[in-house]
Amino acid sequence: MPAAPLLEIENIAAAYGQVRALWDVSFAVGEGEIITLLGANGAGKTSTMRVISGLLRPIGGEVRFAGESLRLRPSRIVDAGIVQIPEGRALWPRMTVRENLQLGAYTRRARAHQAESLAWVVSLFPRLAERLTQLAGTLSGGEQQMVAIGRGLMSRPRLLMLDEPSLGLAPKLVREVFRVIRQINADGGVTVLLVEQNVRQALEIAHRGYVLETGRTIRSGPATDLLQDPEIKRAFLGM
Repeated sequence: MPAAPLLEIENIAAAYGQVRALWDVSFAVGEGEIITLLGANGAGKTSTMRVISGLLRPIGGEVRFAGESLRLRPSRIVDAGIVQIPEGRALWPRMTVRENLQLGAYTRRARAHQAESLAWVVSLFPRLAERLTQLAGTLSGGEQQMVAIGRGLMSRPRLLMLDEPSLGLAPKLVREVFRVIRQINADGGVTVLLVEQNVRQALEIAHRGYVLETGRTIRSGPATDLLQDPEIKRAFLGM
Protein backbone atom coordinates (compact mmCIF):
# COMPACT_ATOMS: atom_id res chain seq x y z
CA MET A 1 0.00 0.00 0.00
CA PRO A 2 1.48 3.40 -0.98
CA ALA A 3 2.49 5.64 1.93
CA ALA A 4 0.19 8.46 0.82
CA PRO A 5 -3.25 7.17 -0.29
CA LEU A 6 -5.09 9.24 -2.87
CA LEU A 7 -8.49 8.32 -1.39
CA GLU A 8 -9.20 7.37 2.24
CA ILE A 9 -12.58 6.13 3.47
CA GLU A 10 -12.72 5.99 7.25
CA ASN A 11 -15.62 4.43 9.19
CA ILE A 12 -18.28 5.73 6.79
CA ALA A 13 -21.94 5.32 7.72
CA ALA A 14 -24.84 6.44 5.50
CA ALA A 15 -28.59 6.03 5.13
CA TYR A 16 -31.46 6.67 2.72
CA GLY A 17 -33.96 8.29 5.03
CA GLN A 18 -34.58 5.77 7.81
CA VAL A 19 -32.97 2.90 5.90
CA ARG A 20 -29.33 2.37 6.86
CA ALA A 21 -27.12 1.47 3.87
CA LEU A 22 -23.62 1.73 5.34
CA TRP A 23 -22.56 1.00 8.90
CA ASP A 24 -18.77 0.98 8.95
CA VAL A 25 -16.89 1.10 5.64
CA SER A 26 -13.16 1.78 5.60
CA PHE A 27 -10.59 1.39 2.84
CA ALA A 28 -7.86 3.29 1.01
CA VAL A 29 -6.92 3.70 -2.64
CA GLY A 30 -3.31 4.49 -3.47
CA GLU A 31 -2.44 6.74 -6.40
CA GLY A 32 -2.01 4.63 -9.53
CA GLU A 33 -3.87 1.61 -8.18
CA ILE A 34 -6.89 -0.31 -9.43
CA ILE A 35 -9.00 -1.23 -6.41
CA THR A 36 -12.12 -3.38 -6.63
CA LEU A 37 -14.99 -3.50 -4.13
CA LEU A 38 -16.58 -6.93 -3.81
CA GLY A 39 -19.85 -7.93 -2.20
CA ALA A 40 -23.30 -9.33 -2.81
CA ASN A 41 -26.20 -7.15 -3.97
CA GLY A 42 -27.10 -4.80 -1.14
CA ALA A 43 -23.66 -4.97 0.47
CA GLY A 44 -23.19 -1.22 0.07
CA LYS A 45 -20.83 -0.95 -2.91
CA THR A 46 -22.85 1.59 -4.93
CA SER A 47 -23.80 3.53 -1.80
CA THR A 48 -20.10 3.84 -0.97
CA MET A 49 -19.45 5.30 -4.43
CA ARG A 50 -22.34 7.72 -3.99
CA VAL A 51 -20.84 8.95 -0.72
CA ILE A 52 -17.50 9.55 -2.44
CA SER A 53 -19.25 11.40 -5.31
CA GLY A 54 -21.18 13.59 -2.89
CA LEU A 55 -24.54 12.19 -4.01
CA LEU A 56 -25.19 10.59 -0.61
CA ARG A 57 -24.21 12.52 2.49
CA PRO A 58 -22.62 10.34 5.19
CA ILE A 59 -23.99 10.39 8.72
CA GLY A 60 -20.64 9.34 10.16
CA GLY A 61 -17.01 8.88 9.25
CA GLU A 62 -14.82 10.79 6.85
CA VAL A 63 -13.76 10.80 3.19
CA ARG A 64 -10.36 12.30 2.33
CA PHE A 65 -8.98 12.90 -1.14
CA ALA A 66 -5.34 13.86 -1.62
CA GLY A 67 -5.17 14.44 2.13
CA GLU A 68 -8.13 16.88 2.23
CA SER A 69 -11.58 16.29 3.70
CA LEU A 70 -14.09 15.77 0.89
CA ARG A 71 -17.19 17.52 2.22
CA LEU A 72 -18.04 19.27 -1.05
CA ARG A 73 -20.89 19.56 -3.51
CA PRO A 74 -20.86 16.91 -6.27
CA SER A 75 -19.76 19.46 -8.89
CA ARG A 76 -16.82 20.51 -6.72
CA ILE A 77 -15.86 16.87 -6.22
CA VAL A 78 -15.66 16.49 -10.02
CA ASP A 79 -13.51 19.64 -10.09
CA ALA A 80 -11.24 17.99 -7.51
CA GLY A 81 -10.65 15.09 -9.91
CA ILE A 82 -13.17 12.36 -8.97
CA VAL A 83 -15.57 11.03 -11.61
CA GLN A 84 -18.14 8.24 -11.29
CA ILE A 85 -19.40 6.22 -14.27
CA PRO A 86 -22.79 5.04 -13.00
CA GLU A 87 -24.45 1.73 -13.62
CA GLY A 88 -26.83 2.15 -16.56
CA ARG A 89 -24.61 4.66 -18.46
CA ALA A 90 -27.00 7.66 -18.11
CA LEU A 91 -26.30 9.12 -21.55
CA TRP A 92 -28.32 11.84 -23.28
CA PRO A 93 -29.92 9.67 -25.98
CA ARG A 94 -30.98 12.51 -28.32
CA MET A 95 -27.55 14.07 -28.37
CA THR A 96 -24.69 12.87 -30.55
CA VAL A 97 -21.76 10.85 -29.32
CA ARG A 98 -19.53 13.93 -29.72
CA GLU A 99 -21.93 16.09 -27.71
CA ASN A 100 -22.16 13.50 -24.92
CA LEU A 101 -18.37 13.33 -24.75
CA GLN A 102 -17.97 17.10 -24.80
CA LEU A 103 -20.34 17.44 -21.85
CA GLY A 104 -17.83 15.46 -19.82
CA ALA A 105 -15.31 18.27 -20.27
CA TYR A 106 -17.31 20.98 -18.54
CA THR A 107 -14.82 21.85 -15.80
CA ARG A 108 -12.42 24.70 -16.52
CA ARG A 109 -9.38 22.43 -16.33
CA ALA A 110 -10.96 19.88 -18.69
CA ARG A 111 -12.20 22.45 -21.23
CA ALA A 112 -8.65 23.61 -21.83
CA HIS A 113 -7.68 20.09 -22.96
CA GLN A 114 -10.89 19.05 -24.71
CA ALA A 115 -9.37 18.26 -28.12
CA GLU A 116 -6.51 16.29 -26.55
CA SER A 117 -8.94 14.34 -24.35
CA LEU A 118 -11.24 13.53 -27.26
CA ALA A 119 -8.29 12.19 -29.25
CA TRP A 120 -7.35 9.97 -26.29
CA VAL A 121 -10.91 8.65 -25.92
CA VAL A 122 -11.24 7.67 -29.59
CA SER A 123 -7.81 6.03 -29.45
CA LEU A 124 -9.09 3.89 -26.56
CA PHE A 125 -12.39 3.21 -28.36
CA PRO A 126 -11.73 3.39 -32.13
CA ARG A 127 -15.35 2.47 -32.83
CA LEU A 128 -16.45 5.81 -31.41
CA ALA A 129 -14.46 7.66 -34.07
CA GLU A 130 -16.99 6.29 -36.59
CA ARG A 131 -19.96 7.20 -34.37
CA LEU A 132 -19.23 10.81 -33.35
CA THR A 133 -22.18 12.24 -35.27
CA GLN A 134 -24.59 9.41 -34.38
CA LEU A 135 -27.26 9.87 -31.69
CA ALA A 136 -26.21 8.12 -28.49
CA GLY A 137 -29.61 6.50 -28.11
CA THR A 138 -29.14 4.57 -31.37
CA LEU A 139 -25.90 2.88 -30.25
CA SER A 140 -25.57 -0.71 -29.07
CA GLY A 141 -25.21 -1.35 -25.34
CA GLY A 142 -21.49 -1.88 -25.68
CA GLU A 143 -21.02 1.32 -27.65
CA GLN A 144 -23.04 3.25 -25.08
CA GLN A 145 -20.76 1.95 -22.33
CA MET A 146 -17.77 3.16 -24.33
CA VAL A 147 -19.35 6.62 -24.52
CA ALA A 148 -20.08 6.60 -20.78
CA ILE A 149 -16.48 5.74 -19.92
CA GLY A 150 -15.18 8.20 -22.51
CA ARG A 151 -17.37 10.99 -21.13
CA GLY A 152 -15.88 10.39 -17.69
CA LEU A 153 -12.35 10.51 -19.09
CA MET A 154 -13.08 13.83 -20.81
CA SER A 155 -13.04 15.46 -17.37
CA ARG A 156 -9.42 14.27 -16.94
CA PRO A 157 -9.99 12.58 -13.57
CA ARG A 158 -7.36 11.57 -11.04
CA LEU A 159 -9.78 8.92 -9.73
CA LEU A 160 -12.24 7.12 -12.02
CA MET A 161 -15.01 5.14 -10.32
CA LEU A 162 -16.80 2.53 -12.42
CA ASP A 163 -20.04 0.91 -11.24
CA GLU A 164 -20.73 -2.41 -13.03
CA PRO A 165 -19.15 -1.43 -16.37
CA SER A 166 -19.67 -4.89 -17.93
CA LEU A 167 -23.33 -5.24 -16.96
CA GLY A 168 -25.41 -6.57 -19.86
CA LEU A 169 -22.52 -6.77 -22.32
CA ALA A 170 -21.59 -9.69 -24.56
CA PRO A 171 -18.44 -11.60 -23.47
CA LYS A 172 -16.30 -10.11 -26.26
CA LEU A 173 -17.24 -6.58 -25.21
CA VAL A 174 -16.67 -7.44 -21.54
CA ARG A 175 -13.08 -8.37 -22.36
CA GLU A 176 -12.68 -5.12 -24.30
CA VAL A 177 -13.98 -3.03 -21.39
CA PHE A 178 -11.55 -4.65 -18.96
CA ARG A 179 -8.67 -4.19 -21.43
CA VAL A 180 -9.47 -0.49 -21.65
CA ILE A 181 -9.74 -0.11 -17.86
CA ARG A 182 -6.27 -1.61 -17.52
CA GLN A 183 -4.97 0.69 -20.28
CA ILE A 184 -6.54 3.78 -18.68
CA ASN A 185 -4.68 2.92 -15.51
CA ALA A 186 -1.35 1.81 -17.00
CA ASP A 187 -0.95 4.33 -19.83
CA GLY A 188 -3.12 7.20 -18.63
CA GLY A 189 -2.04 7.07 -15.00
CA VAL A 190 -5.65 7.21 -13.80
CA THR A 191 -6.42 5.63 -10.44
CA VAL A 192 -9.47 3.32 -10.64
CA LEU A 193 -12.09 2.23 -8.11
CA LEU A 194 -14.14 -0.61 -9.60
CA VAL A 195 -17.41 -2.24 -8.62
CA GLU A 196 -18.02 -5.22 -10.87
CA GLN A 197 -20.24 -8.32 -10.89
CA ASN A 198 -17.60 -10.25 -12.83
CA VAL A 199 -15.44 -10.87 -9.78
CA ARG A 200 -12.79 -12.98 -11.47
CA GLN A 201 -12.04 -10.44 -14.19
CA ALA A 202 -12.15 -7.56 -11.70
CA LEU A 203 -9.57 -9.27 -9.47
CA GLU A 204 -7.43 -10.18 -12.47
CA ILE A 205 -6.88 -6.49 -13.32
CA ALA A 206 -6.98 -5.06 -9.78
CA HIS A 207 -4.04 -4.52 -7.45
CA ARG A 208 -6.09 -4.97 -4.29
CA GLY A 209 -9.67 -5.66 -3.24
CA TYR A 210 -12.02 -5.03 -0.33
CA VAL A 211 -15.05 -7.14 0.55
CA LEU A 212 -18.22 -5.44 1.84
CA GLU A 213 -21.02 -7.21 3.67
CA THR A 214 -24.19 -5.50 4.96
CA GLY A 215 -22.54 -2.08 4.83
CA ARG A 216 -19.29 -3.07 6.52
CA THR A 217 -15.77 -3.80 5.31
CA ILE A 218 -15.07 -7.39 6.34
CA ARG A 219 -11.97 -8.37 4.37
CA SER A 220 -9.19 -6.97 2.21
CA GLY A 221 -5.99 -8.05 0.52
CA PRO A 222 -3.98 -8.20 -2.67
CA ALA A 223 -6.14 -9.21 -5.62
CA THR A 224 -4.01 -12.30 -6.26
CA ASP A 225 -4.59 -13.50 -2.70
CA LEU A 226 -8.33 -12.88 -2.87
CA LEU A 227 -8.53 -14.88 -6.11
CA GLN A 228 -7.12 -17.88 -4.24
CA ASP A 229 -9.13 -17.37 -1.05
CA PRO A 230 -11.49 -20.35 -0.51
CA GLU A 231 -14.28 -18.16 0.89
CA ILE A 232 -14.06 -15.74 -2.04
CA LYS A 233 -14.11 -18.67 -4.47
CA ARG A 234 -17.17 -20.12 -2.77
CA ALA A 235 -19.08 -16.84 -2.40
CA PHE A 236 -18.35 -15.18 -5.74
CA LEU A 237 -16.76 -17.64 -8.15
CA GLY A 238 -19.01 -20.68 -7.67
CA MET A 239 -16.11 -22.92 -6.72
